[in-house]
Amino acid sequence: MKKLILLLLFISTSILAQDSTESFWFKNVKVSGTAGLFGELYSIKGQVRRRPPSTYRLYVQPTFTFFNLFSVPLNLFVSSEGSAARQEINRYGITPQWSWGKAYIGDFSESFSEYSLGEINIRGGGFNINPGIFQFAAVAGLTSRAVLGGNDDGSYDRFLAGAKIGIGKEESSYFNLIFLKAKDKPSSNTGGEFIQVLFPNGSDEVPLNSVQTIRWSSSGFNGDVKIELSKDGGVTYTLVTAQTPNTGAYSWVVNELESFNSKIKISSIERPSIQDESDYSFRLYNGTILVEGNIPIEIRNTYAVTPQENLIIGTKGQLSLFEDRILFSVDASGSAFTKDINAQEVSDETSNLPKAVKSIFIPRISSNFDYAYTTQLKASFQPVDFTVAYKRVGPGYNSLGLPYIMNDQQEILTSVSVGIMPYFISLNYSRVSDNLLDQKLFTTIRNQFGLMISGQVVSGWNSSLMTNILGMGNNSSNDTTKTDFNTFLLSLNNMFSVNYGILSSITFTYSYQGSDNKTILSKNNSVKVHSGNLNFNLSLIENLTGGISLGLISSSYAATSSSTQMYGLFLSHMGISNRLNTSLNLNFSKQQENSILGTNLTSTYRLTERNSVSLGLSYNGYNSLLQDFTELRANLNLRHNF
Repeated sequence: MKKLILLLLFISTSILAQDSTESFWFKNVKVSGTAGLFGELYSIKGQVRRRPPSTYRLYVQPTFTFFNLFSVPLNLFVSSEGSAARQEINRYGITPQWSWGKAYIGDFSESFSEYSLGEINIRGGGFNINPGIFQFAAVAGLTSRAVLGGNDDGSYDRFLAGAKIGIGKEESSYFNLIFLKAKDKPSSNTGGEFIQVLFPNGSDEVPLNSVQTIRWSSSGFNGDVKIELSKDGGVTYTLVTAQTPNTGAYSWVVNELESFNSKIKISSIERPSIQDESDYSFRLYNGTILVEGNIPIEIRNTYAVTPQENLIIGTKGQLSLFEDRILFSVDASGSAFTKDINAQEVSDETSNLPKAVKSIFIPRISSNFDYAYTTQLKASFQPVDFTVAYKRVGPGYNSLGLPYIMNDQQEILTSVSVGIMPYFISLNYSRVSDNLLDQKLFTTIRNQFGLMISGQVVSGWNSSLMTNILGMGNNSSNDTTKTDFNTFLLSLNNMFSVNYGILSSITFTYSYQGSDNKTILSKNNSVKVHSGNLNFNLSLIENLTGGISLGLISSSYAATSSSTQMYGLFLSHMGISNRLNTSLNLNFSKQQENSILGTNLTSTYRLTERNSVSLGLSYNGYNSLLQDFTELRANLNLRHNF
């Protein structure tokens, strides 16, 4: 990987360095883009560490343009957190582009439709071309890697392949056919070799001069393990024991000094790469009572997540009439989804699927077959715009080409807007309900109304008013599952251009939110929240601007009430012939005995036309009756434009 990055940098530098009068490459190949290095240091006192103590990110994003006909963007992103996450963070991709298409190599994302493919990373290849009125797209690659874990975070190697073919232009009228197939590889997640620290795993309070039992689970290897202790959040370790049997428990005599940032690491002696450390820091303190942390532990279970399979066949299109004044669109897909590939196959006698479908998708007892679609009509006859839409997602619909989809719901949406200068009025209504197949005990319905009015009241005074009403309920006859909830939101925003002395403008915002839960078990649990914010925007001296903000939030819940005061200061300065840009933010909020102080300083210096360096410092201090802690961050970003 390092050699590839150095090669790309060398190529781009060499091309740019050529003499423009003699170099063929300089005349016909242009290189542009950015490259940079970002580093961050992090520390916290009085609380469990929420980030690694140090991280770095290296990115190179050059674009090669050949003969002014087509371009080839590259995307290389390397992070110290790359393999530590459940899925790979690092990105390596090349995307050649030309006037009527583009191709993908490496990491990329592509979107086919709302119900098939979109917003997931694919590591593989593909293309999307539009010669004339025709549209062709195809993708193939891995969308996830095998990770041992529970139902929420475990996964298999998942391969996805898809294609889209169509005719027309998406900005007017077009029609597409979509095919998508995704399938997990069952053999990719068989448990493997691992160690998992169970205690202490973070947020624990371990008394000094006591005997505690370190606990862990393991699988897939033989031999003893080594146990180590860190007091700096995992940066350095010292031995607890050099060798102990892999029984899952070890009696630890805690002869240590007090520490707020401790971790335990356990590793195999024969296979040191098989190891694990506490997920979060724990405390060693001078006391007598052991307090186990409340951080949930997902015990690794190879059967907690099952291999899945998915087939999507869909269509997407739009009809444009009267020079795009009327647009009618449809997005519809059918889904065949299997939750567990290892489940028993469904016999031909009980399966009604066509043979063509069975040849590419085997129905099993864990399979669901359903469909989803959205239809929409938009009409625009100035100054009035009107939209009406209907959406239905069946309870058994699923697509592995999407990061998430909410099924078992239908929605009706209408909206109308009128623009008569200098005012703009928008009104909308939506109704969402579930239980499409009446398979649930009750149906939940949500109705929502919205209104917005904005415009210039007089010269120098712009105002907007927004209101939203939401009502949600169900037809359950059981008091424990009955829902009857409504909320009302009113928001008012005013901006006044002053330009008097150092005062340039004043902004005042006010909002009210009231909600009421009328269910029998939650009676009198109404909530009322008033919030107001006043901002003064200042032009202090040449190249120095700033602002002062004052805010107040008053809330009441049942018979209790509270208020929060907020104060803010913002300063921005341009110096050294506009090469140095520095900004400072100070924020303080107080609610009864709790207070938060936050500061953020950012400074960017433009070294040359193409190079800059940025420094960021932030401090957050939290004070309350229960706990006090402080958090510090420092980051440095080097950026080169070429």
